[in-house]
Amino acid sequence: MSPGDAETMRCTALRFGSGCVEHTRLPPHDSHAYTSTTAPFAFGVSFTGHRAAVLGSDGKALQARSFRPSTVGLNGPRAVTWLHVSEPSEGVEIHPAPRVLDKVAALTHCQWDDLESYRQLSTDEVIWAASVMFRAAALRRRTLTEDEAEGLILNLTIHVAVHHLGGRSPRSFAGRLAPDLVGRVAAHLHRNCDRAVTLAEMASVAVMSPYHFHRSFHRAVGLTPSTFAMALRMERAHRLLAAGRSPREAADAVGIGDPSYFRRSYRRFLGEPAGVNQRAVSPAGAASAQDPSGTVREIDAGPAEDRGTPGG
Repeated sequence: MSPGDAETMRCTALRFGSGCVEHTRLPPHDSHAYTSTTAPFAFGVSFTGHRAAVLGSDGKALQARSFRPSTVGLNGPRAVTWLHVSEPSEGVEIHPAPRVLDKVAALTHCQWDDLESYRQLSTDEVIWAASVMFRAAALRRRTLTEDEAEGLILNLTIHVAVHHLGGRSPRSFAGRLAPDLVGRVAAHLHRNCDRAVTLAEMASVAVMSPYHFHRSFHRAVGLTPSTFAMALRMERAHRLLAAGRSPREAADAVGIGDPSYFRRSYRRFLGEPAGVNQRAVSPAGAASAQDPSGTVREIDAGPAEDRGTPGG
């Protein structure tokens, strides 16, 4: 790793009784110099998109994957090594404690070993929202108590068991907005990232009263609708800044005319002034958001040296 690459590396671990969360900003990977690892049963988000990122597991055939920013990853019982990543990367990985995995397996009757190695999803609002909150905590913009962290990790783990492993929905999971309605609201917010969307408008998309929508959305996602909506807008601003736009242009693109309010909102979720550390999302990674292929192909990348750093 060169000194320039070292400047792009930042790894922050948050440890709670219910699990560990790692926020990483990593330099480009090369199988002969620097690699990183995603541990078993890690769930999270790659905030950067990548083209032909190479990964392997247990000496099996290696894969090259291209994927968009904010792609969700769910890893099964085997560690995955990231052998080649062309761009700097930023991500959050959430590792539920063994007791949480055991508790959720008993509640939902799921089999964690049925989860394949590093399943990728184009979107999952519950996992994305939890990752955004833990990223803010890692960047010292939000303090999470043990109870808050356990609520996020337990909610996310049950969500994975029920909606991605076919587990039974426990009684305690009642009252949450259904994933298809959460997705419908999120899609509406994505289409209208250039303005503030009211609670009443979001509720109308879900065909619910504002009161019941607010409560059921919060229970399902772990964030209030307004916080979730602002997080989406700030993520879009972050990508625009990485693509070379000015803070003023990014603020205009997300419909915020007050520079002071934009700066405060950006720092709330990204932990630093707008425009700082733009390499966290490289132009190449941002451009890959336009490539929907998500190609997976078998390749031979040669021998690897595993540094054991949390994965890209």
